[in-house]
Amino acid sequence: MNVALAVVSGLTAAAVSMSITTMGAASMGVASTGASANAGASRVRSDETSATTARISYLALGDSYTIGEGVAPEGRWPAQLAAALRERGIAIDDPRIVARTGWTTDELSAAIDTEFDAEKGSANAENASRDAAPTFGFVSLLIGVNNQYRGRSVGDYAEQFEAMLERAIGFAGGRADRTLVLAIPDWGVTPFAAQSGRDSARIARELDA
Repeated sequence: MNVALAVVSGLTAAAVSMSITTMGAASMGVASTGASANAGASRVRSDETSATTARISYLALGDSYTIGEGVAPEGRWPAQLAAALRERGIAIDDPRIVARTGWTTDELSAAIDTEFDAEKGSANAENASRDAAPTFGFVSLLIGVNNQYRGRSVGDYAEQFEAMLERAIGFAGGRADRTLVLAIPDWGVTPFAAQSGRDSARIARELDA
């Protein structure tokens, strides 16, 4: 399954790098008019360089697809995406991954509480608020396949996913443009699905619902 996601990481690298560069320059108020056009153009190039060389922290949220069940850490798609972005000049950190095989949407949310509440509890009061959630320069979210696998309702998933997406955007400092959401891959086409005797057409319908 992770092979398909590795392809996705390559395809999204260009779009993500363009978004980071464009939004980084735009947030600096880059503009030039009239006689200052040349100076403005130089500033655009300078600001775009700054936007792509500043270190960007990366949080990857998900389940087995994200943690890369059975593959080496460098083979996980978030790690491949980060590597591809660095090749494009984006100075992004290796991903901090909060994901585990089998997690449903609500289980991911509960794990996030555990992960970051522990950090807030140990934070130095002089340096950070105990109530403040950490923020990252980029966040990815891929979750929900286990909701479908366990036969949970689409309605429950939609409600939980909306809340999870809000949390993901919050981790990105409220910036939806720095939050990447991936559609759930169709595991019904895999050998595992065939061996399990599950209805591949039904799996596809439920994942597309």
